[in-house]
Amino acid sequence: MHRFLHSIRLRLTLWYAGVLAVALLLFALSVYIFVVRTLQSSIDTALGSYGQQAVGRQVQGRLNARTVRASPVFHSEPLAALLIMDIHGKKKKLVKSDAPSPSYQELRIALQSGRESCGTFQVVVPRNAKSPPRSPERYCIKLVYHHGRAVGGVEVLQSLAGVDQALDRLRLALLLGIPFALLLAGAGGWVLAGRALEPVDSITQMARSITATDLSRRINLSRQDELGRLAGTFDDMIERLERAFQEQRQLTADVSHELRSPLTVLEAQTTLSLKRARTPEEYQQVLISVQEEVERMSGMVKHLLMLARADAGQEEMLFQPVLLGAIAEPIVDGMQALVHEKGVSLSLRADRGVLVHGNAGRLRQMLLNLLDNAVRHTPAGGRVEVTVGTESAMALLTVTDSGEGIEIQDLPHIFHRFYRGDRARQRGTGNSGLGLSIVKWIVEAHGGDIEVRSESGRGSAFRVSLPLAVPELVEAGGV
Repeated sequence: MHRFLHSIRLRLTLWYAGVLAVALLLFALSVYIFVVRTLQSSIDTALGSYGQQAVGRQVQGRLNARTVRASPVFHSEPLAALLIMDIHGKKKKLVKSDAPSPSYQELRIALQSGRESCGTFQVVVPRNAKSPPRSPERYCIKLVYHHGRAVGGVEVLQSLAGVDQALDRLRLALLLGIPFALLLAGAGGWVLAGRALEPVDSITQMARSITATDLSRRINLSRQDELGRLAGTFDDMIERLERAFQEQRQLTADVSHELRSPLTVLEAQTTLSLKRARTPEEYQQVLISVQEEVERMSGMVKHLLMLARADAGQEEMLFQPVLLGAIAEPIVDGMQALVHEKGVSLSLRADRGVLVHGNAGRLRQMLLNLLDNAVRHTPAGGRVEVTVGTESAMALLTVTDSGEGIEIQDLPHIFHRFYRGDRARQRGTGNSGLGLSIVKWIVEAHGGDIEVRSESGRGSAFRVSLPLAVPELVEAGGV
């Protein structure tokens, strides 16, 4: 019962019925007032016309009641009275009267003021009288003029009994019709609200059936209204959650796999070294190998923690004006020995004036990851080239290699963490599989974009575009 009283369907129906009730009441009041005024205007017009005819029969100002015929104004309602009075207040013949004692008071006031008028008065019946209460009467007064001077007046009276009966029937029809219309509209509103809100129940049932282990279900509500858009948004949200859960499960599996290999090596080496006594040199060799595996795991955990903080928005960066060429030069120079040992040529073409607003440390890390990635997958005799310049009001850093390239099916996924493509999976810093994920995060944190162009067997080009530094920021922060 509590749930029913707080349902949207009930509230919508009540609001609809309430608004309709107010509208019907205002409409009924308007109709009633319009009918009353229309009937009153019709009676006034008829009485005025009859009175004008009576006035027209008074020749040369001589008030003669005999010349007036007391015919009914309406076929259904005869005259209540037709009164004639001269300017001196002398009553003439009462042509016809259904009233016991018609009053001359209104006619006398009109003669004194010299103004014609129409109005309504209530016939007062004494309390001790046996006759029933009489209906109000409508009167209309016309003055008789002779040589431009009022010499008398004619008052025509009409009973409003028929009008009262018609208005009584109208009031009864409105009093019975409005509740019936409200009842009918309320029932229709209840049905329509139920049909309109029916998809909400489907959405609710679907939401209850979705669990963390089964996010494949969708509402698929084929409607173009607000509820259809809500269901579409809900489906999109579930799809994003499904992808997030899949990535989380994939990440967990990848991390487990990456940790399992060095742990297996550590277990094998320590077990083997403990089986028998060994020389100090042999123990030293085992410890060196253990240290390498520990450093590899530590680096991977460090990168994972950094990416986790970045996803949570907790990895802060201090931005300042940075010359991109000034960052690239020492990195390229520092890697010359490594690439020379591998037989790879490394060159730099940099515009020294390219200025960006960023974090120098993260930009160095980005370039190191890209260079390490390029050198790792470029065979002896190959080349790696770094260029720094501008294009379309953006700073442009490109790392190009003539290495093995990336398969076309792997290109959309190479920035995913621990992606397991045949070749792209290995294109990260060290062997952690996180290098390019870190590169993408650094670029996006600087408001930039990164794209890859590659062809299998012909090398790759990583193209990073960053916003140029705003002059005001350069003046404020310095270089």
